[in-house]
Amino acid sequence: MCRSLPTNRLGGDDTYVYYSAISPGLSVFAITSGIKIPALATFSVSDLTINPEQAGIGEPVTISVMVANTGELEGIYTVTLKINTTVEASENVTLTGGATKSVTFTISKDTDGTYDVEVDGLTGTFTVTKPPSAPTRWPLTAVIVVVVIIGIVLWLYMRRR
Repeated sequence: MCRSLPTNRLGGDDTYVYYSAISPGLSVFAITSGIKIPALATFSVSDLTINPEQAGIGEPVTISVMVANTGELEGIYTVTLKINTTVEASENVTLTGGATKSVTFTISKDTDGTYDVEVDGLTGTFTVTKPPSAPTRWPLTAVIVVVVIIGIVLWLYMRRR
């Protein structure tokens, strides 16, 4: 239980301030200014978004999170993006007390596969796929070549007659 005692300021010098108080008994006590000290900057990261979750080779993938300063004082926080446990990028964010900011990273990968994403403890995945191979047109080409050959043979045959 915390109680205040009536206190009188007696004076002070360049180093000390002197107070006087009467305590009703023996107890542990502290002298404070009575001014609330603002809470230090405290950060939280939420709302991991990966867009698109499936991309082609070399196509951009956007990864974003929300960073909030739940403290009362301004502070700097470093947001770190890891892909398959390797640090891919980081960004320093300065936020005043109570502020929130979106942090976005854009990356692309040149190898197909599934990639594990981690941003300050939040996890997700995205997949990179090879583009579908172009359909072969050899059957159509073969038909055209056969028709042309038959046409040439018929033209030569008709010409000999």
